[in-house]
Amino acid sequence: MRISYIGDGQSVHNHFMIEWFQRRGHEVLFLTDTPGEGPDCETGVVAPRRGGGPFRHVGAVIRTRRWIWRWKPDIVHAHNVTGYGYWGALSGFSPLVMTAWGSDLNILARQRPVIRLLAGWCLRRASLITADAAALGETARELAGGAADIRILQWGVDLSRFEGPVEEAFRQKYRGGAETVFLSTRRLRPVYNIEVILRAYTRIGEAYPRSRLIVVGDDELGPSLRELAVRLGITDRVIFTGWLERPDLIRMFLVSDVFLSVPSSDSTALSLLEAFAARLPVIAADLPANREWIEPGGNGLLVPPGSVDALARAMAEVAENPAQARRWGEINRRLAEERGDQEKEMRKLEGWYRDLIHPAPSRLRGEANNP
Repeated sequence: MRISYIGDGQSVHNHFMIEWFQRRGHEVLFLTDTPGEGPDCETGVVAPRRGGGPFRHVGAVIRTRRWIWRWKPDIVHAHNVTGYGYWGALSGFSPLVMTAWGSDLNILARQRPVIRLLAGWCLRRASLITADAAALGETARELAGGAADIRILQWGVDLSRFEGPVEEAFRQKYRGGAETVFLSTRRLRPVYNIEVILRAYTRIGEAYPRSRLIVVGDDELGPSLRELAVRLGITDRVIFTGWLERPDLIRMFLVSDVFLSVPSSDSTALSLLEAFAARLPVIAADLPANREWIEPGGNGLLVPPGSVDALARAMAEVAENPAQARRWGEINRRLAEERGDQEKEMRKLEGWYRDLIHPAPSRLRGEANNP
């Protein structure tokens, strides 16, 4: 197949998908406004990253159409409905697959009526819509007006990479002699509530002096969060790693004990599946997508987003019961194998592509994995 993707050139999610389909022997064209280190495929830069105002999108649509009609793909797949989805919808190409990412529909489309209308318009032009959670799929269906083919698809993880052992030097550098290591890998942006994690950790620090908190990432809130850790007096037990390359990020999961993810809004985060693959118990925000994966007290804990007290209690409960935490981690690994295996998910998507290109009367609508 010849597949044209439209999306963020700096997103590991897009990189994973493109690289998987390339390994399968498919030809890929990647259209983006953010070229960078990524998949080794033909790439078209269709817009500047910033600037240009509304004319930026006009120019992007024109260049996207030119690339698509010149390259002649079998299928086009646009990622993020309220961004690159516009370019895909206005390209006029069919079949068009569109993937909702969570922030596009759960935040932007809910906050701004104009974006809500545009999102609905885009979704109605898609041949197939994928979402990584039933709740996100229902939002897409609502915006599209009901008549949409929506299927659940996970980004998935390469489970083989989440197996030990980890080099002792790496383990000592980040874990040292800590009995419990809490890990956060979400972006250092307001929606992810990293400040809540720091404040909750402060509450339990004295009771668990041999614990450690590792915060991965380096975004807009990085400097202020580091300053907060200084004011809270926890710098001796908190490590800010900055941005990590993929191999070191995986190692970080493998040397940790508990994964923390408490954003104000989310769908099924790739980092959640990574934590599951690494056999970690998870403390997550009580959001619809997380409820599809976590049964409180069964394989993790859910806390209200923004609640420092609730998060601190959950962290203390997991630290106090390491045997229970290990049991939860084993359950999570099995869930990753059953529902979050990248190979299984991408083969599923490959089959959908083939059905869209060569539709059989009884296949497409009848077998939809609708939420």
